[in-house]
Amino acid sequence: MIIGLIKDFKKLKKDNEKFSDEVRKNMEAQHQDYLKLKSDNEKIANDIRKQIERHK
Repeated sequence: MIIGLIKDFKKLKKDNEKFSDEVRKNMEAQHQDYLKLKSDNEKIANDIRKQIERHK
């Protein structure tokens, strides 16, 4: 019984580590996407400012 519990615990620990790695990778990918979108938005905002300045 105790051996079975130890095996179950080790399996759960391994599954949890895999899940944690997946979550970490997804969060990193989302953060990279966020940084890209932020950069794109800043470029668009700068282009709009330049156009406004040209038309003044």
